[in-house]
Amino acid sequence: MVLAIVVERQGVRELITDWGGGFWSLLAFTMQMAVILAMGYVLATAPLVDKNC
Repeated sequence: MVLAIVVERQGVRELITDWGGGFWSLLAFTMQMAVILAMGYVLATAPLVDKNC
């Protein structure tokens, strides 16, 4: 945080606001990736797909 204040010349309030906004967008992306992984596993282990291998 000190480095961000020195390099970016922003106040503490702006840094906290920016970090908070970035965190929630990363959370949404993380949930999307988790759903993709779960659905990929479900599809790969489905009897119809598994039967053809």
